[in-house]
Amino acid sequence: MNSLYSELSQTEMIKEPENLYLFLIGIAEKIYKGNKDFVCRKINERKNGFIAELYNEEEKISLNLGIFIEKEGLKMTLELINEGEEKGFKICFPHFQGLFLSEDIENDYYFYPYTSGIITNIPSFIRSGYGNNQAYYQVIDIFSPSMGYGLYFRVDDKDGWHKILTFQKYINGKDFNVSDNILPDYRKFLLLNTIERIDGYSFCVDYMERIRKKGEKFSPSPCIISIHEGDWKEAMKKYSEWAHNVWKFRPYPNKLTNAWNFFAMTIGDMQKGKVIRDRKYISDWIDPLSDVVEMWGWWEWTEIGPWGKKAEELKRDPKFIWNNYILNDPFDGKLKYTDKIGDYKEYLGGLNVLREGIKKYKKMGKLVTLYTDPYRCYDMTEMGKKYGKEWAIINEKGEYPTPYEAYRICPDNKDFWQYIQQTMERVMKETGVDGLRFDEYGLSGFKCYSLKHNHVFSEKTTSEVNKACAEVCKLAHEKMDRIVKNSILTTEFPGYDYMTQFLDGSITYFLSANKIPFGKPIVFIGKFFFPEFKFFELDHTKKDPEGKLTFFNGVGRFYTNSTFGYKEKFYIILKKYSEIFSSRDCEVLIPSLKEGIYINKFSGKEGTIFTIYNASGYTYKGEIIDIELKQNETIYDIINEKECEIERYGNNKAKVKIYIENNDVACLIKKIKN
Repeated sequence: MNSLYSELSQTEMIKEPENLYLFLIGIAEKIYKGNKDFVCRKINERKNGFIAELYNEEEKISLNLGIFIEKEGLKMTLELINEGEEKGFKICFPHFQGLFLSEDIENDYYFYPYTSGIITNIPSFIRSGYGNNQAYYQVIDIFSPSMGYGLYFRVDDKDGWHKILTFQKYINGKDFNVSDNILPDYRKFLLLNTIERIDGYSFCVDYMERIRKKGEKFSPSPCIISIHEGDWKEAMKKYSEWAHNVWKFRPYPNKLTNAWNFFAMTIGDMQKGKVIRDRKYISDWIDPLSDVVEMWGWWEWTEIGPWGKKAEELKRDPKFIWNNYILNDPFDGKLKYTDKIGDYKEYLGGLNVLREGIKKYKKMGKLVTLYTDPYRCYDMTEMGKKYGKEWAIINEKGEYPTPYEAYRICPDNKDFWQYIQQTMERVMKETGVDGLRFDEYGLSGFKCYSLKHNHVFSEKTTSEVNKACAEVCKLAHEKMDRIVKNSILTTEFPGYDYMTQFLDGSITYFLSANKIPFGKPIVFIGKFFFPEFKFFELDHTKKDPEGKLTFFNGVGRFYTNSTFGYKEKFYIILKKYSEIFSSRDCEVLIPSLKEGIYINKFSGKEGTIFTIYNASGYTYKGEIIDIELKQNETIYDIINEKECEIERYGNNKAKVKIYIENNDVACLIKKIKN
């Protein structure tokens, strides 16, 4: 490819065509470049483009490279056919290096979809997995504020296959951040140095190795490259439109739409006697401001702990790190191992006791959910005895990883799918709860080497952990909905957008666990482009104890008696104006009149709310936003309970003034005057 020209800006984006490889193919220790190591046998013209038949004589491989112009932009496809002996292929497609939007690349920006989203102009190299609780969306955008346009690249994959999104902004001589998030389990199956240190913007998609026999094929997902006016938000709008067209998300609004505080029971609550008294469930553990409560430890406890050892023996063992799971049973007083996860056939105190407790909490106005963990299966359970070794993950050394002294169940297994569907349906029916949470689901992946069960999605050299988890969630949720209409299913991590279509929400750790040293996690991108899915931030490292950042984003809080939910001030506002905060008509980072102060907008039937967060580093007093304000409208400071100072001008226009301290949040509502 010699030219990539933007008609919108009259700009040539390729400066050095020889560095634009289009694709890379790795075989053993060799890497073959698309523009150098293949000969073109034939060009097959199509109505909107062409397919080039390429061939590499050394490795006996054929490729069909498709280039098409479609309504959205430039579409590229690739098909590899092995015409030689069986071998493994590590494919990187597409592969673009050294693109420029303007001559002022230093002040051009990019959007990369790591966790809550990175929006910055800092030179960097970022590599993370889609389908790995890292890159949540399969889209990258570069944009030039001075030129008023940008270019986005997205993968056209509706089936949620795992892939690595690699991005680089490089300026020779400038400081350069590196964030390579590839998991150790995956590295040997990937090309590791796919982008060279070349000035400009570079991006590519890496796929784990595929082994193919003679005559067999592999096609990485198609991709779209498109020019747009404006900034990264235009790219996410297009991506969201595509996603909502190819996926069917959960009903919206749903039971979590107006829920802001998701409160979880802990083993500490059990230990302190806040959960069960006089053989009944009590409510001492529940925060009155909670909307959803999660019950833990509701299953049968056991005197026998992991690997056949008695609970009393484990309690005395200083090397056993899960001593906190050993408590006295509140019904018979015996010392037991509490974390008997796997069967869910017997209930603590009996089914009637549990059902009465759930009914009590529902009468308090709470949505009631149960904690579960489909990854965890103890050997002393019926499931563990029957299927533990057969269904469990086996690592490369041939060992069973047991981080909780329990088997880790591989989700990529049809037999397990059937088991989890039947089990969760039964639990929903027997207990009468509103829903479940699958702990650990959506987390970073791993490679299962077990030959004791068949993998549905993963190949010998690939891992499709969260695609399999997504399938588990889909199938389980279908069964749950048969018992409770629009039942609630959440997970510990969002995983990636493909998975979220089968869920109502999840815990997030965006403020606490984002370790990338650039791109502050100020905004929760998904809230504004995928509102069907509810985020509940668990701020376990106390980065936002007052809830100012989560309030600014209009997302929920997940918490326990040792962490923080929304306190009364923000909770009352969110509940009172829930219709507005939950509206699909929301916009992230609208124009602000002061650098370093950010504004989000939420519009509903009852008015328009602007949340404002001051990250400028100092207190500010002055004009903050320019809005349309009719004569019969007013703008009101909800937190400080007073009218805002405004300066009207022109035809129903007004500039709003504000006083806001550093790292503080404001909330304004525009509405009809009383």
